[in-house]
Amino acid sequence: MSKKPEKTKRATLDFDIDINGLGFMEKLEEIIPVKARYNTGLCLDLLCGRPQVGRYGDVVMNGGIAPYTGVCGAPNVGKSTWMDTMGTILNQRYGIPYLKHNNEADANSERFVDISYYVAPELQEWRYRMHEHKTLRELDLTAYTSADMWETIRQLATKREAQRDQLWKETPFLDEDGEPVRILMPFAHSQDSLSEWKSNVIEKKLDENDVGAKENATFGLMHGAAKTQMVSEIPTMCARGGMIIFQSAHMGDKFKLDAYAPVRKKMEYLAGDLEIKFVSNNWRYLPNNLWWVMGNSPLLKKASDGKYYPEFQMPGFTKIAKDTDLTLCSIVNLRGKNGPSGVPFDLVMSQSRGLIPFMTNFRYIWESETSSGMGFGISGSDKAAWLDIYPEVKFNRFNIFELAEKDVRLQRAIRFTADLCILHERIRNYPRHQLCSAQELYTDIKKLYDWNEFLDTRDYWTWDHYTHPLKYLSIYDLLNFRLGVSTPYWKQ
Repeated sequence: MSKKPEKTKRATLDFDIDINGLGFMEKLEEIIPVKARYNTGLCLDLLCGRPQVGRYGDVVMNGGIAPYTGVCGAPNVGKSTWMDTMGTILNQRYGIPYLKHNNEADANSERFVDISYYVAPELQEWRYRMHEHKTLRELDLTAYTSADMWETIRQLATKREAQRDQLWKETPFLDEDGEPVRILMPFAHSQDSLSEWKSNVIEKKLDENDVGAKENATFGLMHGAAKTQMVSEIPTMCARGGMIIFQSAHMGDKFKLDAYAPVRKKMEYLAGDLEIKFVSNNWRYLPNNLWWVMGNSPLLKKASDGKYYPEFQMPGFTKIAKDTDLTLCSIVNLRGKNGPSGVPFDLVMSQSRGLIPFMTNFRYIWESETSSGMGFGISGSDKAAWLDIYPEVKFNRFNIFELAEKDVRLQRAIRFTADLCILHERIRNYPRHQLCSAQELYTDIKKLYDWNEFLDTRDYWTWDHYTHPLKYLSIYDLLNFRLGVSTPYWKQ
């Protein structure tokens, strides 16, 4: 009689079994206490993260770009621009390689230069030779199929995980023992778009069959299963391989067999008559942030002559009626895992020069609904206004763009004011008694410090955070200085 095969033993963690399971709990590996987010230069960072206490009692804003980001919207509303802007910021501020794969075969690497004018001006020198840039690249279907590109990224993530001891970087964030949190030096990749992504099997079958063949009808199921598997893998890749993944997707009207049937919403903050096209269901909840680009319209304002002109005059350009270069791109976070969801936000963009961070921040305070005057933290009149925390510079709607473009201190004053406005309007868990007006902040701090020194700072954390030539300063620090809770780290 043949011997019965032994049952396969399950792999278990190495721990001493006890009735309460405490041995098991003690043996578990600790998680990284702080998940890094990368600052964008927008007051939006405060809505996509949390402040963290630094080494010297300073407060570092850990918010902005998350490891896994989805961007959806109708055609030609700015999805790719928003996604590529985030990738470019990662590349220029943090030295993170950014590789984009265009699944729609219309790659244009020079677009990185076009949209980087205000977020990464250093790229302008690469305008005619982007193919030589080693850390910022775009490929399309002429070089790699969607599936081949994804398999390459998977292999890279596996290799990075195996070599993680060589990739550790120190952040300014602290663990529970007061030691700097270390993370893997990231690698960023984007798919534009996930809606058009196809597996190699699907590609081959479609090539073999005639258009409209009956066999093609079943490919949709195979296609959906492949996307579901891919999306499911991404959170693990990001966590263990140090990857940052962006994916865009198309949006359109929801198809209804019964025109009179009630609309069923799949996402709370997405309009019921819209749906995200050709993506798996898990894509709606696995990304850390899922941005819906709701629309992109010319930023125009009616003048006394009855014509519509740009709301803000771009420096060096002639004032022309119905000039559509300057646009307002409205976004909302449908799924924010590190901040509030459903909060709309307007981005000021140029079709030729991309995102304009300081004008985005300025328009936020200019249009503040909580202000009873010119805007939050703004005093004066239509012809001569000023920021309460930077009264030396007078501006109006027509010259603010030019003045801010030339004056870095004005940009920082705008950012501080916008962050303070965000705290007043959107951040519900910040102690109300610690808040103040912009005027109070300026008056009280000037009694203690040189205010211009604070305007000569940066608004994003870095790998060399405390040795960087430009000091870092957050709105949380300013509020703490005012209350005497802390002092600038570089003065300690």
